[in-house]
Amino acid sequence: ELVGEARTAALSAVALAPASAEAHTALAGIYAYYDFDWAAGEQSYEDAMALKPKSPVPYHRYSDFLWVSLRVNRSIEMAKKAVEVDPLDSSSMHGVGMSNLIAGRYEESVKGFGDWNSFYPQSAWSYVKYALALSLNGQCDIAMERLAVAEQLTNGEGSMLLQSWML
Repeated sequence: ELVGEARTAALSAVALAPASAEAHTALAGIYAYYDFDWAAGEQSYEDAMALKPKSPVPYHRYSDFLWVSLRVNRSIEMAKKAVEVDPLDSSSMHGVGMSNLIAGRYEESVKGFGDWNSFYPQSAWSYVKYALALSLNGQCDIAMERLAVAEQLTNGEGSMLLQSWML
């Protein structure tokens, strides 16, 4: 029911404000993740990027979609573009780390998640994902140190999802 409402809202937003990159980005998410109409989703992401090329949001959201669909080279390209547009955007840094992680490029993933962690040390997720990349890159001692910080930040009471990533 909520997805139907979100779809209606996104379609209405595009109809009312066709030059809104935010509306196209929202619609792209509906197409990509709920309708599984990947072609329509990609077109909406492309439209959003064309409408607002100086916003990191369409790039990093498109990057997320691309790594989910295992098109990692394009995903990395879009994540890097998002960081280029806004070097301090946490979601863009996350995109670089995650895209490289999925691609099996662990050294680059360590760099991306490390940047995110350096700029956003209050985020338990930045420590957890950094630790994952470090461990896959063979740096297990450092990974355990990062996990210990995440544990301290959450007082051992992080969400079930966060806890599952820490196992």
